[in-house]
Amino acid sequence: MDACFKTWTLIVLFIFPPVFPATDTMTVFKVWAENEGIVLSENVGIKYSESSGYGLYAEKEFDGDNGGYSAMLTVPLSVVINIEHAVTSEEIGHIWEAFPEMNDLDLMAFFLIYEMHKPQKSRWQPYLDMLPKEFPTMPLFYGIKELKLVQDSISASGIRERQQSVMRSFQLYASKVEKAMNQGQGLITEERFYWAHSVLRSRSHIIPVQDQAGEWHHVMCLIPMADIMNMATDAPSSVNCFTNSSSGWGIKGKFVCKHQGNPIASGGEILADYISQPERRTSLRLLLDYGFVPERNPFNSLDIPPPWPSSMKVKDRHRFADIIRFPDVVRISSSTPQSKIDALIDWCGFLHSEDFLNNWETQSFIDDDVTIKDSFTQYKKKSNVQVEKRFAILHLEKLLSKSTRALSACESCTTKDCEQNVSTTQTYLRRLLQDEVQIIELVLKVLASTDSQTTSN
Repeated sequence: MDACFKTWTLIVLFIFPPVFPATDTMTVFKVWAENEGIVLSENVGIKYSESSGYGLYAEKEFDGDNGGYSAMLTVPLSVVINIEHAVTSEEIGHIWEAFPEMNDLDLMAFFLIYEMHKPQKSRWQPYLDMLPKEFPTMPLFYGIKELKLVQDSISASGIRERQQSVMRSFQLYASKVEKAMNQGQGLITEERFYWAHSVLRSRSHIIPVQDQAGEWHHVMCLIPMADIMNMATDAPSSVNCFTNSSSGWGIKGKFVCKHQGNPIASGGEILADYISQPERRTSLRLLLDYGFVPERNPFNSLDIPPPWPSSMKVKDRHRFADIIRFPDVVRISSSTPQSKIDALIDWCGFLHSEDFLNNWETQSFIDDDVTIKDSFTQYKKKSNVQVEKRFAILHLEKLLSKSTRALSACESCTTKDCEQNVSTTQTYLRRLLQDEVQIIELVLKVLASTDSQTTSN
């Protein structure tokens, strides 16, 4: 399963909400949800706000004691949308058989497009009609103006990589899938494919589901009603959500959200946890998957690339990293910037070593695992920590210069220069670049400190 997904997180965009459908659509959705067995507590209501879109709100006060044992929301697993529906669909299932290499996310995207636009109404139509129609701040929809704001920063690489990845999938499969579905041309467009990916990335969550034999599997799902809950980074979670193991296996099971003890005032919003693993709540991931960057992200980290030769192929970079058992990027946390610095220092030293510089363009060197391992071993034997740190500092100073220039360009882009949605995107990109600059400066500070200590000793 794609590592970019949360394990059970419930989320919609809350700082700059996507474009949601009209209120009467919500009324239809509520009736449908009730008919499908979705139970929303009488003490919980759905409200809409201009700042955060739809959300779940407490109709009465939930303190640290009351409400803790009763469910705020219960959703039968029979109503969720997951990969099993795509695989067993008469219209879509044979596509999975024809393209077994297709990943779950792409297959789910094609299934979502089909369900949304097929001639006869989908079983999930009221839910599908509730989904955002546009995702103006998602990087998948960035154009030249937005990309110019990030320039050659580290984060720019992540944004372009996401765009290129989804574009490759569209170019590889779209026309073939459309032909296999025999629905005529025009069903699967680039815009619809990007929309489906945005829905799945921003609203899907992976939950444990039990099979008939009692084995548990983690399955990517769209869970109606549950994905209405919002999350604020500066507020505690209000709920604990899980698959009820006593409710039955497979589609007989239930997804339950209960008040977990943090007080909620009457009229207060019920907030779900945001990505269960704090170390994965990076500003870049928040932007890529949810289309926003919070003003403050205490869990931010940055994937710093080693100083690879610019002409070195990406596949060769990954190969080198695998062979010497090093990460191909070094993740540095804003809270503990010193934790991975040794790996960065080693990369900078090795990629500046005479043996590497003299041989990396030689195909026999690239193809020979033993030669690469021996080269790294020899480098470690004669390495000089102080010299390596200087290489690391030079590398980081170059990255900082690029990030600072991008931040300056982003801050100079005024409302007059940018369209409305680009201005909102500009705010998130400015925060993203500020976070990037902050971490690079932190690492440089740590390196300078250790370098001066080494010199004094």
